[in-house]
Amino acid sequence: MSDAPRFAVIGVGSLGKEHARIYSELHRDGLLKFVGVFDTSLESAKRTAEKLKVPVLEKIEDAILAADA
Repeated sequence: MSDAPRFAVIGVGSLGKEHARIYSELHRDGLLKFVGVFDTSLESAKRTAEKLKVPVLEKIEDAILAADA
């Protein structure tokens, strides 16, 4: 999966949480690499990340640098 596209979710509100869940499933199936979630509310990002077992990206710059999309 090293050459799989890397995805991050920016914003884990009502739609963002769903995107994160779907990317998590696709990551588990080896179709992409889900690098983590970012939200301006660090607590929201932490809750979603913990639930999906993905990293929290604490700064938007981290998300931009870690992901292709």
